Amino acid sequence: MPFPFLIDEDREVIKDFGVYHPIGFDAYKIAHPSMFLISGDQKVVYAYVGKNQADRPSDDLTHQKVHELLSDTLK
Repeated sequence: MPFPFLIDEDREVIKDFGVYHPIGFDAYKIAHPSMFLISGDQKVVYAYVGKNQADRPSDDLTHQKVHELLSDTLK
């Protein structure tokens, strides 16, 4: 992949991003499903945070937002 992925074993980043879900009906000590797209200058340009564990961004939405970010980057 031409971009890095994050593995957050200690849950530090999910806490910093405000998506940590300590306990709930459908989750225990994990993040709400979320996607953050971060530009080359380290700014969050898009954020999707699900309301529950079943609320995830669709593949179409993910592809659209990545395409938009890459298009803006190549301008």
